Amino acid sequence: MIKSMTAFAKAVHTKEMVTAEAVIRSYNSRHLDFAVYMPDACQGLDEEIKRIVTRYHHRGRMEIRITVQDDRIQETGFEVDEVKALAYFKALKQITDHLGLSREPDLADVLSAKNLIVPSVNEPDQPLMAAVVSEAVDQAAKDLDQMRRTEGSHLYQDLMARIDAMEVQMDQVRELAHDIPVLYKKRLEERLARLTAGQGEIDPVRLTQEVAILADKSDVSEEIVRIASHIDQFRKTMNAEPSQGQTLNFLIQEFNREFNTIGSKSGQAALSHRVVDLKSQLEKSGNRFRTLSDTRKKTNTIDRTGLRLEQLLLNIGFGNTVPADRVVAILTPNSSPMKRLKDEARDENRLIDATHGRKTRAIIVTNSNHVILSAIQAETVSARYEALATKDGEKDQET
Repeated sequence: MIKSMTAFAKAVHTKEMVTAEAVIRSYNSRHLDFAVYMPDACQGLDEEIKRIVTRYHHRGRMEIRITVQDDRIQETGFEVDEVKALAYFKALKQITDHLGLSREPDLADVLSAKNLIVPSVNEPDQPLMAAVVSEAVDQAAKDLDQMRRTEGSHLYQDLMARIDAMEVQMDQVRELAHDIPVLYKKRLEERLARLTAGQGEIDPVRLTQEVAILADKSDVSEEIVRIASHIDQFRKTMNAEPSQGQTLNFLIQEFNREFNTIGSKSGQAALSHRVVDLKSQLEKSGNRFRTLSDTRKKTNTIDRTGLRLEQLLLNIGFGNTVPADRVVAILTPNSSPMKRLKDEARDENRLIDATHGRKTRAIIVTNSNHVILSAIQAETVSARYEALATKDGEKDQET
C-alpha cells in the first residue's frame, strides 16, 4: 500500500475542561522531519509528540500546531486582596477624620482602588494537559495516515495505468527495433548503389557483413529485456507490503537510463518518437513519485542533503550544460530522419547550436521540444548522463 506524502488532519480532544487541538500538515521530504508549534505551557511535550507521530509516519515533513484552552481558569472566578482593601479603607477613614468630614468611606470608595479584585491564577495541571494533547495528536496522526493512504490509492491507480501504457509502447519499440537490420541493409544498398553506379555489382557477402556490424551497434534488445524486467519489478514493488517509495524512484532512474540508451542507438525517426513519448510518460510518473512515502519504518531520520537529478547539469561540451531532467533523448546525427529533425527544429526556431562551429556529433532532444546540437559524441554525452543518474541513485540508496 503506497501513501501520499502530502496530507492534512485536525483533531480536538477535551478532558476535565481542558481542550487541545492538533493540526498536522505533511509535505514532501526524503526523511522524517518535524516542525512543532505549541503554547509555552506545553513546552517539554515536543519529544512525546514526535514519538506519537512516528508510530504512524516514517517519511515526510510534519508541521504540527497545538493550541490549548483551559476553561477551569474562567470557572475559578476572582480573588480579593483583603489586606490591601482593609489598608485602603483605613487610609480613607484617616483622611475623613483628619479633614473633619461627616461622610464615612463606603464600598464604592474602596473599589476605586486598583488591583483589589483580580482574576484567579491557577498553575496549569501539566499531567492533565499532557494527556489531553497526546490524545489530540494521536487522533490527528491517525487521520493523517488515513488521508495519506486514500491519496496513495489514487496515485497507485494513476501510476499503474502509466506503466501499462509504457508497456504497450515498449511493444511498439520492440517491433520497430526488429526492423532495424532490414532498414540498415536498404540504406546501405542505396548508398552503395549511388557510389558504385556503373562500376559493377556489390558483393552480397560483404554487404551482409556491414549490415551485421551496423545492426550490432544499434541492437537494443538488451535494453528492451531490462526494461521489461524493470516493469515487472515496478509492479511487484507497487503491490508489496510494505511499499518502498525510494525503490520506485530508483526504478524510474533505471527506466530513464535505458530509454536514453535506446534513443542514442536509434536510427529511425519512428523509434526516436517512441522514446520521446516514453520519456514524457516517465517524467509525469516521476513527478508523482516525489509525493509518495515509504510505508516501511526507518530507524535513521537524520537529515542528509543529497543532489537530485533535477539539480544536476549535463555537460555537452565547450562549457555548455543542459539540466539533466530536461533531456528526453540523445541521438546520433547521421541518419536522414535526424537531419529532418534538425531541419524542422531550425525552421520552427527550436534549434540550439552548441557546437561552436564544430561538426555535429550528437543531437539532444529536451522535454520542451528543443533540439540541441553538440560537438561531443552521442556515446560520450550518454555516458555523462548515466554518470549523473548513477550519482543521484547512489544518494537515494544511502537513505
